[in-house]
Amino acid sequence: MQRHLAQSRFGSYDASEVHVDVDSLRPTRQGFDVDTDASASDVVRIKVAYLEAVRSIGTAVGPHPGLLVLDEPRQQDIEPADYAAMLRYLASGTKEDGQVVVTSATPRTELDNLLAATRANIIELGDLRILQPLTAASPIDTGANPRSL
Repeated sequence: MQRHLAQSRFGSYDASEVHVDVDSLRPTRQGFDVDTDASASDVVRIKVAYLEAVRSIGTAVGPHPGLLVLDEPRQQDIEPADYAAMLRYLASGTKEDGQVVVTSATPRTELDNLLAATRANIIELGDLRILQPLTAASPIDTGANPRSL
């Protein structure tokens, strides 16, 4: 976890100060709350590095199925180079022992560049990945008066 934090340029404090608490099994920093004592982007870095560590260790020594799903880990404006480092360690950690699925609103061309040196597969959903506005009529509206049904 600490190595992954350093790779993604965790900068709120020294990454070696972040540990996994033996009682709660959650990331901690002695005397601090990791959710409030770091920048928003560093909180995301902690969570992603921690979840990848759980996935990796769990598949090596335990019954973890090796699946990790992350919904837009770049949500706190993580710099492209740092996001690329995060994607690289997520991709390299799943050799034959799992799968990591990451959703992203990052444009396809940028993702292609960020993931150029990895074994990642990009599935483009096009317009389906963007929330669509509701039409004036509900798709389940039959137009019938509800009292006549």
